[in-house]
Amino acid sequence: MVLRVVSNEQLMEAERKVAEEVKTDSPVTTMLESHLLKLWAQARDWKNQSTGMLPSMNRRLLDCLRTRRGVYTPEEEAEISKIGGSKIYSRVSDAKARTALSWLTDIFLAIDRPWTLKPTAIPDIPIDMVRNIQQLLAAEVAQLAAMGQPVDESALLLRAQKLKEQAQRKTYEIARQSTFDAEKRMEDQLVEGGFYDALRDVLMDFVTYPVAVMAGPFVEMKQKLVLRDGQSTVEEVPTMTWRRVSPFDIYPMPYVTDVSQRGVFERVVVTRDQLEGWRVLPNYNTAVINTILMDGASKNWLGLSNEDERAQLEGHKTSTEAGSNSDNFDGLMYWGAIPGKLLLEWGMEDTGIPDPFKSYPVAVLMVNGQTIYVRLNPDPLGRSPYSAASYEEVPGSWAGNALCEIIRDIQQGANNTLRSMMNNQAISSGPMVGINSSRLDPSDIETANVLRPWRVWMFQDDLMGNSNTPIEFFQPQSNAAELLGIYKYFMSLADDISGIPRYMAGGSQDLGSVGRTASGMSLLMGHATKSMKLLAQTLENNLLVPQLERAYTLNKLYNPEFPITADLRVVARGASGVMQKDALQIRRNEFLAATANPVDVGLVGPVGRALMLREQARELDLPIDDVVTDPDELKQILQAQQQQSQQNQKEPNKRPAAATMDKPSTKTQGT
Repeated sequence: MVLRVVSNEQLMEAERKVAEEVKTDSPVTTMLESHLLKLWAQARDWKNQSTGMLPSMNRRLLDCLRTRRGVYTPEEEAEISKIGGSKIYSRVSDAKARTALSWLTDIFLAIDRPWTLKPTAIPDIPIDMVRNIQQLLAAEVAQLAAMGQPVDESALLLRAQKLKEQAQRKTYEIARQSTFDAEKRMEDQLVEGGFYDALRDVLMDFVTYPVAVMAGPFVEMKQKLVLRDGQSTVEEVPTMTWRRVSPFDIYPMPYVTDVSQRGVFERVVVTRDQLEGWRVLPNYNTAVINTILMDGASKNWLGLSNEDERAQLEGHKTSTEAGSNSDNFDGLMYWGAIPGKLLLEWGMEDTGIPDPFKSYPVAVLMVNGQTIYVRLNPDPLGRSPYSAASYEEVPGSWAGNALCEIIRDIQQGANNTLRSMMNNQAISSGPMVGINSSRLDPSDIETANVLRPWRVWMFQDDLMGNSNTPIEFFQPQSNAAELLGIYKYFMSLADDISGIPRYMAGGSQDLGSVGRTASGMSLLMGHATKSMKLLAQTLENNLLVPQLERAYTLNKLYNPEFPITADLRVVARGASGVMQKDALQIRRNEFLAATANPVDVGLVGPVGRALMLREQARELDLPIDDVVTDPDELKQILQAQQQQSQQNQKEPNKRPAAATMDKPSTKTQGT
């Protein structure tokens, strides 16, 4: 038998033809891709389009990044080059951003977590408790009927309302007691899933760009070191993960006002290893992935502009410097609604798409312009996994105003003033020299611009007989003091406009008589932190709480090990929350001290005292059960002591009776 031997190139060419035939025979995929690419073009062009008096969003992002880096725009660079002189940049915006970042980091990334779980104000009563109430009411009605007594409907309604209130109080107490375990479990998930690392990066974006975006939670299989039978082994376990999304890579549709809504694109980078691993997973198109792996990465199939400028500012290699890298692929993730007909034609199962004429929320991943992944949105409300916050919110817009945009005019004024001062200082740093070249000896003309100590000049007689000095020295006027005053005015104006005074970062500033005392300085710091509290509240409402609520919802729906016994809600504890917690801790200590007397102890009781001490131990992160006795166990101990006391009271009553019976016999023996 003769075997046909083919080269690797011929084999790859044959596989490429097969992939092309598969692609050609799949008009369904082409319809889905054409629909997605049309939506992508709208989102991309809208982000690159100027709106009114504002430049495009991409241009705003680049300008903000330049401001943080202390780099002039190409237009400003050209204007400065025309005049010449210094190109110094005043880092006013960068200083304000770093101050704001330090405060927000203290608030959200301190030792204590910036969130907590609390029961809802009116918790939902568990269904088994509702059934117990119904059975109890039915039994009471049946008992009245058996006794021949009429049933008073109003009394029955009052009885039902009372039982309902008791059940709600019981449910609230159960929920309150279960929050501690739920918080510990969620905190462990956040730490392992990189939530706080992503939050640290998002805070940097928050003080830099018009918008900061976080994505999550995603459930991914990650390798983890676990203990099995006393030995450590590496296993892949499902893990919730979070990540920061660059504002450059998020592309909402024109109608989107909140990135948590449907209709959001994200540019992602996909590696070859990821593509190879996805081929065996559900919801992925293996044939399309194989084709992409053979063809390699398509260069800029997304049609993006300003990528080289962004790469230079971020310190990355440009596309020209990086060259063709087939191991990294440009991908496009879409979270939005797709008509059911396109999803069915792509190959999704009918069970999830009962109506082909209805649009369904899905997650779609495209690489090289081809769809490799489609699945229904796992979020029960069909939301995208993104949350965004802006330094200054703009109602009706998904992105607000950045800190550097708020003080951009001041930044430009400070730059102009500082450049003028540096140019003036350079000119006035030494004397200017005026030379009458007609009086110089020809040997000194070529080196007339060279000044050195003890130089000898050769002069000629003036042909007109004038006695003017051939060389004159004069000192240009220095305007440094005036320019410095203008520069300080811009710095003071930046404090007022940004709401971040210099003394918040320990900078020198004339605070007058108020800042000379500790109480006055405390008052100034209190007023200054109001702006930080507003920023913290913005981050909590728009970014922190939505992300944590999604994590709580996923645990509640899909995690059987999550300790859920009642309805809970996520509550952020930012700057005001931390201060309220500290104040509450002080009040608890005062309450414990005030009730530490015999009268109040008798009113509160040992069980009530134990509950208060357990709350204090919980806030101090102490082992509660080891420090304070459990209330239920304490009740059993008290009941046992009460029974023992009653038993001891009965025994002395028996002993006197026995003694009286013995006495007569004693007397009889004595007589």
